[in-house]
Amino acid sequence: SKQNAKQKTKIDICWSKVKDYFQTFKEWFDDLELYHYIGYLVEYNYSLSGLVSEWHCSKNKDSFVNYLKAEIKKKIEGCPKLDFQYKEDGNDKGRCKPILLFQNIQTVINQNKNNLSNENYKLAVFYKFPFHLYKLENWDVEHINSNTTNDEEDANTQNEWLLNVYLSADDDTQQKIRSYFESSNDKKEKLFEEIKKKIPQNEEWTPIEKNRIWNYTLLDSSTNRSYGNAIFSGKRRVIIGKDKGLSIAIPKIGKDGKLQLGEEKKAKSSFVPPCTKQVFMKYYSATMSDANYWTEIDAKGYLKDIDDCIKKLEE
Repeated sequence: SKQNAKQKTKIDICWSKVKDYFQTFKEWFDDLELYHYIGYLVEYNYSLSGLVSEWHCSKNKDSFVNYLKAEIKKKIEGCPKLDFQYKEDGNDKGRCKPILLFQNIQTVINQNKNNLSNENYKLAVFYKFPFHLYKLENWDVEHINSNTTNDEEDANTQNEWLLNVYLSADDDTQQKIRSYFESSNDKKEKLFEEIKKKIPQNEEWTPIEKNRIWNYTLLDSSTNRSYGNAIFSGKRRVIIGKDKGLSIAIPKIGKDGKLQLGEEKKAKSSFVPPCTKQVFMKYYSATMSDANYWTEIDAKGYLKDIDDCIKKLEE
């Protein structure tokens, strides 16, 4: 009958639309730039149906990628400039979150492209930013160097600081460090001050310097709470543990004077964005500076990488 024919036509039209959406989403998922740029825009409430319409109106993939880049650039331009001075209490630091998320997205794209240029790699995309994991946890912009001063006054911080300078210290200082761990609590403070005077000190960061984008990274709230006002090396240990699903204790010095790795226990793992990991690996520095601190050299290298990622939107 005519009614059945009309009903079949409607079903065919609907099914054709379903197939069209499926094929579009599959093409986006399989493409390095489309997956990441669209994922970024969807994170900031861009309409999927609107993006599909733009996709169909575009002459080709390149013109659609250029459209995506232009939209991302608008989002980035709505953030403060890279030299912006945030409030000294850091309560407006969240304004740079779109920049830091984009740095992570562009970093993944860059890493994939670098590996794809190597003929030994055969996979189309070997790693994708896991947006589903990013959405699961309460992510925010946090300080790399703690905003509050840590004067290495508590025992855990002193232990962490000493163990991170131990291997590079001279024999006399190493002996003093071993004595520190073997001494009673009432003698430790004096020993710590003696040792610290012999170790070249890192520059002090002012509250103003601490509240620029070069001292911000993305962290989930549970990780940030877990280490509080720890020094950089302590934060690094916690971040590595989160990534591995382990709770890693502060290392110890054995009776033979050799450094022993801290005990590892199973713990809840968290997704750690690539740029956050690279911050705590000091990836952005050409040379490995003080392991206990996030230095100005580290910060400048990190800032350059953020800027380089943003410039990719112009290519």
